[in-house]
Amino acid sequence: MVNGAINKLGTLLLEGVLEFSDTPGANYEINADFIIIRGGRLIIGWPDDPFDGLANIVLRGNHSSSYFSAGDGPTIGSKDVYQVYFHGPAYQVLDSAWGNGPGTVIGRLADELPANHKPEDLPTKLAPRLIELCFQTAGMYELGVDDRFGLPSQIQRVQKLKEVSPADKPFFTIVRHSESGSGFDADVVDENGDIYIRLTDYRTSELPGAASALPTEAIKTVF
Repeated sequence: MVNGAINKLGTLLLEGVLEFSDTPGANYEINADFIIIRGGRLIIGWPDDPFDGLANIVLRGNHSSSYFSAGDGPTIGSKDVYQVYFHGPAYQVLDSAWGNGPGTVIGRLADELPANHKPEDLPTKLAPRLIELCFQTAGMYELGVDDRFGLPSQIQRVQKLKEVSPADKPFFTIVRHSESGSGFDADVVDENGDIYIRLTDYRTSELPGAASALPTEAIKTVF
């Protein structure tokens, strides 16, 4: 139920029902790059009970925007992700994640994140939150498929293949099992598929008992 503004989303994927609450003086706005309705409904009033307020839907794409694919199955959103993960606002980097065939998961970088560090104009050699995006996306797969809560342990190799610019957003990570079978390889890409960062054989150490103690039901329906 919408009862306020939903501003500056990257992707709004509806697999259930999202209804605008018809309260007196209602004035709502949804602001997003993509609104995808896949099996769900967006309801703004009914034939016998019309919506009397103001509903504003702003799509920020244009003629040059690329086609968005949400994959073939369900998607996990940030609300469910950060009921499990304990990161603060600056590192709540995972907007959404979904499966993309056996052993592969895709994660989308969240929009409008707070500054990574202060002073925020100081440069970094790598984009740490893009590496964190790989970690958290791989973690969704581990929780959903392996029933395992893993903390970062080691990475065999990190490669910066292209300079990162905010203008290149949105960013995605494609995470798949490495050749070793016990780790993950990950590529951070833009919407055109250009690779910016590559992780090889990322591995985790299990936090015993954590997976069974956390609310992972929504994650397990996706992977």
